[in-house]
Amino acid sequence: MRLPLEGVRVIDLSMWWAGPFAAMELGALGAEIIKVESIQHLDGYRGGYGAAGQRVWEQAPVFNAFNLNKLGVTLDLARPEGTALLKRLVGIADVVMDNYSARVMENFGLTPQVLREQNPNVVTISMPGFGDSGPWKNYTGFAFNMEQLSGIAHHTGFADGPPSNIGAAADPIMGMFGAFAVMAALEYRRRTGKGQHVDLAHLEALTAFSAEPVMDLQLNGRVMDRTGNRHPSAAPHNFYPCSGDDQWVAIAVYGDDEWQRLVRAMGDPEWARDRRFDDELGRWRHQDELDALIGWWTKDRDKLDVMRQLQEAGVTAGAALNAPGLLGDPHLKERRFQQRLRREEVGVQPYARTPFLVDGKPLRWSRPAPTVGQDNRRVLEGLLGLSGAELAELEQRQVIGTTPVGVEPAS
Repeated sequence: MRLPLEGVRVIDLSMWWAGPFAAMELGALGAEIIKVESIQHLDGYRGGYGAAGQRVWEQAPVFNAFNLNKLGVTLDLARPEGTALLKRLVGIADVVMDNYSARVMENFGLTPQVLREQNPNVVTISMPGFGDSGPWKNYTGFAFNMEQLSGIAHHTGFADGPPSNIGAAADPIMGMFGAFAVMAALEYRRRTGKGQHVDLAHLEALTAFSAEPVMDLQLNGRVMDRTGNRHPSAAPHNFYPCSGDDQWVAIAVYGDDEWQRLVRAMGDPEWARDRRFDDELGRWRHQDELDALIGWWTKDRDKLDVMRQLQEAGVTAGAALNAPGLLGDPHLKERRFQQRLRREEVGVQPYARTPFLVDGKPLRWSRPAPTVGQDNRRVLEGLLGLSGAELAELEQRQVIGTTPVGVEPAS
């Protein structure tokens, strides 16, 4: 199957999650992704959650999961030799992307204007926390403070508790916006022959998801409260305990008809005839009592059995799956959502594919995440024509390399 971005080359300067995720999605669609790190400053997720053992920088599950389909190059962009080589790569690239704080690319002398001097038609995308302009331009942004400043955290959590982060969702939201923006800029270039610079602020990408509380304030003059797992137009609407340790099922009921279907599925218990539960408003007003009674029915049942029973009865329900549940889920297996890849240092592991099928076929990953500097020779010699002697000198001077600075190379 020919992929839509075949022939597109992307220089990926991004680190951590949002930018690498965006580049990886472009790679899934056929683009050639050249990830650039330095042995002085590796991608922060190489030492991230779950990294352990020897050569720890190659063990991190998050890095390995969000840098698939990429070539890996090391260049010290703080040195003239590094920036010179990067500019040469830009000259043969279609896209350059980064998610540094806005000041970083300026400090490297690699502004969009400079990059366009190397390649007038290149698409550049910057994904800093706060954008390329404004009073917060040079502030550092990570998901934690982005979620607070975007308004999302204030409206997430329980009514009697503090604001809560949405966790894993913040960076991929930004990443999906980034991949979409690049494809739009490439389409513009296809039609006009002109490159563009995309200024994508993480803060604004997340704030776009705070429309509901903003509209509530504008239309109703009130500040929306945190509601936990409840919903203003449905009751019951919550997670309920099931058999086993920390096992849960979500149940959401909209309207009297769905409520009656739930009652029948539960065996028409006597408590369901309580007049407090006769209509939507009554159920919404007495959610505490209702949640306790439904939880009593679910607590000794398997969460998957509850989900299947209620779904078959026409009630919205879903088991809360943890990692083992996801890996063993028969529905995801049927849709071939997991792909097993072998990677140096960690062996064969399952990786989630891009979440859509094309003509019934999954977009399969062609290669695992790169080890540090894995493709220095392939890229610098194969694409830029550097000689073996030049590569050796660059490595001796630590402009490139395959081992982080301060770590003794393996003998």
